[in-house]
Amino acid sequence: MNYFLLTKTIFSLLLMCSLYISGYAATPVRATSTFSYEPDSVRKVLEQEQRAAFNHFWQFANKQTGMIHASANVNNKNLTTGGSGFGVMVILTGIERGWISREAGAKRILSLVRYLNKADRIKGAWSHWMSAEGEPVKFGKQIEAGDLVETSFMMMGLYAAQAYLTENNSVEKEIRKTVDSFRKTIQWSDFVHNGELYWLWERTNGAYTLPLHGYNEALVTYILALGAPDKYAIGADIYKNGWQQNGKICKPNRVHYGYPFVMGAQLSGPLFLSHYSFLGINPKTMQDEYVDYQQYGTYHAMIHRHYCMEVAPKEYRYDAFNWGLSAGSGPNQPVKKGYKPRTPKRDDGVIAPTAALSSIPYTPFYSIQMLLNLHYNCPKLHTPGGFGDGYSLVDDWYFKGRIAIDQAPIVIMIENYRSGFLWKLLANHPDIRKGMEKAGIHLPVHPTGFPYAIADTRTGYYDMLRHPDRKMYELDFYLEEAGQVSFQICNEAGTKVLSEIPAKKYPKGLNQLSFDRSGLKDTQRCIIRLQENGQPKAEVKVQLN
Repeated sequence: MNYFLLTKTIFSLLLMCSLYISGYAATPVRATSTFSYEPDSVRKVLEQEQRAAFNHFWQFANKQTGMIHASANVNNKNLTTGGSGFGVMVILTGIERGWISREAGAKRILSLVRYLNKADRIKGAWSHWMSAEGEPVKFGKQIEAGDLVETSFMMMGLYAAQAYLTENNSVEKEIRKTVDSFRKTIQWSDFVHNGELYWLWERTNGAYTLPLHGYNEALVTYILALGAPDKYAIGADIYKNGWQQNGKICKPNRVHYGYPFVMGAQLSGPLFLSHYSFLGINPKTMQDEYVDYQQYGTYHAMIHRHYCMEVAPKEYRYDAFNWGLSAGSGPNQPVKKGYKPRTPKRDDGVIAPTAALSSIPYTPFYSIQMLLNLHYNCPKLHTPGGFGDGYSLVDDWYFKGRIAIDQAPIVIMIENYRSGFLWKLLANHPDIRKGMEKAGIHLPVHPTGFPYAIADTRTGYYDMLRHPDRKMYELDFYLEEAGQVSFQICNEAGTKVLSEIPAKKYPKGLNQLSFDRSGLKDTQRCIIRLQENGQPKAEVKVQLN
């Protein structure tokens, strides 16, 4: 069993008793094409649901410590390290959005860093779960273990706080100083054993557990370990031997449903694997010898969507408005009971809202379709802290319990789609930049064209909607060389020009085209052509929703 599945299975056993799950008899009205994709309508829903999920971290946190409980509306009140690290980014989003004051948010984060500073640390790392007194809490067979992956999730959040809270007052100065002390004392290299980096080191018996082989949620762990201060940094050889498995991480030419998928499990793993490491690191800035990570995350989401719409058992009643599998809660039945990871190969009819919603930077239109359906048609899934953790149409079951590591990515990834806020905070962090350089991760390089306009393989079209905040269609394009570029928007057959966008000089690399519906009033499907010096260089078929 892959170690991330093993860990999630352990989590399932621990939560199984505490996640007492109630069923609801009502079946939601099925979504229809009558949803409005007008920017103002979408923005209203985005704002409302993003803020609701934010409330999970603001209203239901442990006020004594500033940490978040592993889950809400259930009996598990252990404090989660990774979920609390994600929660720091959620709090920063709340400050930036004006949902809370900067002073209130900073004080909450100060409580958290003071708690962490006093909490038990094992080789500089925190445990997966901890008590309010800062002691390790039993997690599966672990009793006293330093958890390097959860610690990396925490540090990603704390580095974002350090970058954002830069005012010269006592609260923000203490936060920055304390975070820097953590940075210097996490012993990343002490989790290396026999040439490999490990997830856990258990103090009780000195055992190293779960080698960090890719592909899974731990890419950010390697980046931070590679980029750490030299005293505790790991070498690039550990990354190549462990994470990349000397090239075995890549399965060349593997394709699922028409989408390349050269890393990870057959038919892909749960969608959280394409979320956690990228909450603070922009996948559009990441390419290595195997993948462009924005493309990879998009393929991952599209494989799940295609499976749900075309391949899954019909009785599950998946469709364009109900899709996405991840680790999450399930009905209280012998087969589906409790928390577990779900994938196209491990599916029992349970959808995790976090799966599609947190994929919004990869699949904005399809994720927003899902969001609108949950908002308007699934009232039984609504809670004061955002959507419940899972639902099953075949079981008429809607769970109102919430889990921190599922709620936080919804807030963060919606914000990254809307503004890039968290990505911008961490874009210049020296440890992250150093870690990516040592890992051989660099800015993507592509032929001139539209590398992220990944079409639905069922239709051949790339679905677009106007950005809810900026109110324009936005299309990324790549140029091999800087130069004058113009665009034509043609009819579906490519025979008639409907709109022309005049030539403009763009730099080499990734750029973005923005346009409205001028001349396109009655158009849905069309072709967008990129031209250099009046000559077509690339084109993409799009559906303008």
